[in-house]
Amino acid sequence: MCSSDLIVVLRYLYIQAQWKINLQAQSHAQIQALKARIRPHFLFNSMNTIASLIQIDANKAEKAVEDLSDMFRASLMEKTSHSLADEIALTRSYLDIETLRLGERLQTQWIENVSDTSIEIPALCLQPLVENAIYHGIEPLEQGGLIKIQVNIENNGLCLSITNPVSGRGRMHANKSNHMAQDNIRKRLSLLYGDKAVFEVKETGDQYKVTLGIPLKQQTP
Repeated sequence: MCSSDLIVVLRYLYIQAQWKINLQAQSHAQIQALKARIRPHFLFNSMNTIASLIQIDANKAEKAVEDLSDMFRASLMEKTSHSLADEIALTRSYLDIETLRLGERLQTQWIENVSDTSIEIPALCLQPLVENAIYHGIEPLEQGGLIKIQVNIENNGLCLSITNPVSGRGRMHANKSNHMAQDNIRKRLSLLYGDKAVFEVKETGDQYKVTLGIPLKQQTP
């Protein structure tokens, strides 16, 4: 190999290395921004709920403290990815806290068709969307409603979807917000997987659905 060819190869390797460094930096910045978005009203409501439970149901109060600890532990972790099982557990902890506050107004349905939950996925790609579903979908409805969370394997990829009801007031509220969680997750998926990732939002009548598609790593024989 002549010196000019060697320079081209080294230049290519350098660009590739820099691209990976930049990708990691962008992904880290995106997830740090998402972790920093814990809404003050969520913390305030959670603490009030725990305080009200201490005297009437100590076990529920203790469980709520553990769930809130899980939320803050996730916000402090440095990793930008974790297992599907971790993300589901985090989302369930969040829902448990909100169920204490909203009672029967919040109904949830999980449909899980994945045998291997050790699959590595971007951290905080499901819980913030479920939070949005409550904030923009359930809370504005006097009677509340059902949030449906589906976890499937489709077309050699992991498919996550969140469906929630939406009212006129909730739709107006959502349109006024900056959709930070959605934009953040969409950008991270694009950075990590390019055009192989899927992020779709569909609104039909009084139903709002967000779908994520995460390609699975091919296993070597």
